[in-house]
Amino acid sequence: MVKFKQTVVIIIRFIVGIGLLAILFWKVGTVEILSNLKNIAPGYIIVALALFVLAVLIISFRWKLLLAAHGIAIPFHKTVAYYLLGFYFNNFLPTVVGLDIIRAIYASNDYGKKAECFASIVSEKAIGLLAILLIGVFFLPLFIMRDRFILIIFLALLGFAILFLTGIFFFPHRKRLRVFSGLFKMRILLKLKDKMQDLYDAIHYYKYKKHVVFQVFLLSFVYQLTLITIFYLIGRALQLTIPYYYFLAFIPVINIGSMIPITPNGIGIRESLCVYLFGLAGVVSSRSILLSMIYFGIALLVSLGGAVLFITGVKKSVNSDDKR
Repeated sequence: MVKFKQTVVIIIRFIVGIGLLAILFWKVGTVEILSNLKNIAPGYIIVALALFVLAVLIISFRWKLLLAAHGIAIPFHKTVAYYLLGFYFNNFLPTVVGLDIIRAIYASNDYGKKAECFASIVSEKAIGLLAILLIGVFFLPLFIMRDRFILIIFLALLGFAILFLTGIFFFPHRKRLRVFSGLFKMRILLKLKDKMQDLYDAIHYYKYKKHVVFQVFLLSFVYQLTLITIFYLIGRALQLTIPYYYFLAFIPVINIGSMIPITPNGIGIRESLCVYLFGLAGVVSSRSILLSMIYFGIALLVSLGGAVLFITGVKKSVNSDDKR
C-alpha cells in the first residue's frame, strides 16, 4: 500500500511538471521555441557540458571532505559514482529525495556509519544552500526597482540567509537544544529519538572541524558559480547578450525554486522562473524556456552515467570489517 501511494505521488508530480511545461509551450508556441535552435552555437553547449562534469567533480570532492572528517575513507571515484547515481534518480524523484537520500543509502550500505553519512549530507546541503542564498542576496538588489515581486524574493532569501546563519550559531550549543527534547515524548517520534540523537551528534561533530567546514563553504561558492556560468554559456549559445551579473542574480532564485519537491527534478518550475526573471531583462519567453531546457538536457545527459552505474552495479571497496 505504501509503494502504491509513493507511485501515485510520483505520477502526480510528473503530471504537474509536464502540465507546467505544456502551459508554457501553449502560451509561447512550440514553433517559436524550436525556431531558436536554428542559430544555436554548439561550441558553447560543449563547454557548458564540460563545466557540468566539472561541477559534479567539485561537489563530489566537497562531500568527500565531510565524510573524511568522520573517518569515512571513501575513494574520490566512489563519491563521484554515488553523486551520479543520485543525479540519475533525481530525474524521477523529488530533488531532496533523489540526489541526497539515494547517495546516503549507497554510501552507508557500502561503508557503514549510517548516521555520519546522513550527517555529512545534511551539513553539505545546509552549507551549500547558504552559499547560494548569499549570492542571491548580494546580486538580487540590483533588480529590486524593476519589479515588486523581486523585492519579495529578495526579502525571502535574506530571511532564509539570516535563519541559516542563526542556526549555525545556535546549533552547536547542546543546552539550547534541550527546549526541543519534549517533542520526542510524542509516541510518533519516540522511536526516532535514538536515531535523531546519533544524527545530531554526527552533525555536531563538525563544530570541531571548522577548517573542513570552511573548505566546504568555499567549494560551495565555486560550485554555484560554475552552475551560473553554465547557464551563461547556454545563453550565449542562444545569442543572449545580457551581462553576466543578470545570471548571478537570477540563477540562485531559479535553482532554489527548483528544489521545491512538487515536480521531478524541478521540471516546469525551472522553466517558469526562467521565463519570469529573464523576461525582466528583455529576453523573449521562447529563449528563456530553451535556456532552462538545454540546461536540463545537459544535466540529464550527465546523469546517464548514473544509469550505467545503476545497471552494472557499484562494487564495494571496503571489507565488512570496516563497518560498525
